[in-house]
Amino acid sequence: MDMTTGNIKKTLFNFALPIILSLITQQLYNVVDMIIVGRYLGVKELASVGNAGIIVQILITLSGGLEMGSEVIFAKYIGAKRFKDILVGVKSILLFGLISGLFITVLGVWLKTPILSWINVPNELSSDTGIYMSIYIAGLAGIFLYDISRAIIVALGDAKCAMLLVILSSVLNIFLDLFFICVLHMGVGGAALATILSQIIGMVIALVVLRKKLQPFSKEYKSTTFELGKIKEILSIAIPSAAQQTILSLSSILLLTLVNPYGSEVISGYVAVNQIMLFGMLVVIGISQTLSIFTASNSGAGKIDRIREGYLICILFSTGYLFCVIASNFIIPKYMLGAFIDISKNQVAYQFAKNYLQFSSITYLFYGWKIMNESILRGFMRMREYLFSNLSDLIIKLIMTYILVTQFSLPGFWMGNMIGKIVAFVISMLIISRRHLLKKD
Repeated sequence: MDMTTGNIKKTLFNFALPIILSLITQQLYNVVDMIIVGRYLGVKELASVGNAGIIVQILITLSGGLEMGSEVIFAKYIGAKRFKDILVGVKSILLFGLISGLFITVLGVWLKTPILSWINVPNELSSDTGIYMSIYIAGLAGIFLYDISRAIIVALGDAKCAMLLVILSSVLNIFLDLFFICVLHMGVGGAALATILSQIIGMVIALVVLRKKLQPFSKEYKSTTFELGKIKEILSIAIPSAAQQTILSLSSILLLTLVNPYGSEVISGYVAVNQIMLFGMLVVIGISQTLSIFTASNSGAGKIDRIREGYLICILFSTGYLFCVIASNFIIPKYMLGAFIDISKNQVAYQFAKNYLQFSSITYLFYGWKIMNESILRGFMRMREYLFSNLSDLIIKLIMTYILVTQFSLPGFWMGNMIGKIVAFVISMLIISRRHLLKKD
């Protein structure tokens, strides 16, 4: 799909739909995974997977950064018709991704025990948390290659193919979850193994698809040597993105150190709410990801007017959608939280989760507007400003949560989150305004 021509609204939503469906599919898998663990294993196992999952997120932040960097840079290449750079860049970034994945695997094995001790994982959860982490770490290289190759496919204009890859790996993941947990009785280790195997299968298919898509360019451009310069260009986006995700994961771990002393029920409620809140934001996240690619492609083609119009369309749609999400948090919280928690047996978990979910609702709007602004910054490759906006959110949220939890106990979690999102939104607006990124020609 050429994002530099045609009706802007149609282009955005035709491209965003597969991305949104991919994100929803991935999150549905995460939700189903949590449901399977919570329902078939128990609250303690759910809390263990929640702890391990947040730690694992740190280890794969570079993969997420390389994924984002590949989307932006290759979209820019497409917009500028730099087909030879696409060939060289693909070869270079895949090799870099493989080496990076292997390095992070070694690092993860080395740091696993110290991290588990640092975040104060309760003794009854430490064994299962360690098992989940060990199995997941073993497959990190495959996850790196899967994320990068799928991102390149999206940047080349085929978001539908990337969506099908996500659906395939997610469905496979769920079936393997049920098989390993319910049939083989492998516990939380089965959940981790299901994730790794499905991702590796997805990686193999993605690499085959990517090779076929590059064949037309290969016939015209024979020189596809490895170039360090292409990696540096992608890393100019990837490193700030990975740094943002790393800090986000670290902040999640720091927040866990505040949650863990309240026990397994509050931990499970906290994990459930975070899953629900993330699920509610997926449509907006998908649109923001599309807006970044749209911005990169049109900036490469020098079409700022299209970027400005696309930004306004995305803001208006996201605002209307988020009001619907907020309403659902108040109308059907029991049904949403009941999917994760047996409410009749875990009233403490449910009451905490319900209050946390509903009082956090206002943060949806500010978070949605913030990530739209950051999509513009990322698409224009203003990564210093992008990182500053993200850091302001995370740092303020951490500081305020620590202070407010000390003063108000559990309500401090949603209060700190809300303050961080509001301040970060204001900062992102000021950056875009002062840099004149959307100024009329």
